[in-house]
Amino acid sequence: MFLAAAEAESFSAAARRLHLTQSAVSQQIHALEQQMQVELFHRDGPHISLTEEGRALVPMAREYVHLSTHIEEDMAARRGMVTGQLTIGCTSTPGKYTLPWLVGAFCQEYPHVKVAVEIIKRADLVQKLQQNTIDLGIMSGQVEHPDLIFDEFMQDDLVLIVPARHPLAEEEVVSIEQLKGQTVIFREPAAGTRIALLEGLEQAGLKPSDLNIARIELGAAEGIISAVEAGCGISWVSMVAAQRAVELGKIRLIEVEGLSLRRTIYLVRHRQHASTLVHLKFVDFVNSPAGQTILGRLGVKGAL
Repeated sequence: MFLAAAEAESFSAAARRLHLTQSAVSQQIHALEQQMQVELFHRDGPHISLTEEGRALVPMAREYVHLSTHIEEDMAARRGMVTGQLTIGCTSTPGKYTLPWLVGAFCQEYPHVKVAVEIIKRADLVQKLQQNTIDLGIMSGQVEHPDLIFDEFMQDDLVLIVPARHPLAEEEVVSIEQLKGQTVIFREPAAGTRIALLEGLEQAGLKPSDLNIARIELGAAEGIISAVEAGCGISWVSMVAAQRAVELGKIRLIEVEGLSLRRTIYLVRHRQHASTLVHLKFVDFVNSPAGQTILGRLGVKGAL
């Protein structure tokens, strides 16, 4: 209850999340404060905010809840049952196009496990791993952080897509020179797809100044694909994201001579947070023949 109230900054919002009455949450928080002989929240009518003591308690409370869950899962494992919850934070493309298939198959194999997937930005993913509010992260690229461990999860190809009626649509292979002056739609600056794309284009000798950068930036692969369908420009997206629109004939995939854009998607964990049995079982499943078969069907290559 304390953590729910701290995260929501509202007793009523915490009560809704926990399916309790507001008075029940308020009474329990008050009892906790009396037990610890400190005030955990500043109260200003319906608004609450953490006191200094409350802020100090948050990371310890999260660790306590995590340890309690770990104990329950370990005792269940000793009875031969894999049970518990796994929370995965995932950036946009892997979270929408790859992870649901893996999680669905994993839950079929372990019916007593509950998996929650949060689609979040890279910066938020790192923060949630530090706060121990997610068990695993899945993201493209790595960031410098002493407590994060990055294991290769899969390889994902970025492919050039053009509108079905674009002048390049009849070409199977185009040169770097043919791309100069083309209107290109980019993801938002922090997106892993954009970072990988700009690095790959620069290595191939194509600078942003050689392109006509579209005046729109979109925050998801679906938006990019829709904008390309509408004739707003060309772009590069994940192969797994583009497949459906290609099958419907709305866009074309074009190979670029001398340009191969492959990015590594990583499974990220915090070295100071103990891995639960469910966490370990999920990693084993992804690396199993069944998990690798799923990734293969989706057009990506497993890397664990």
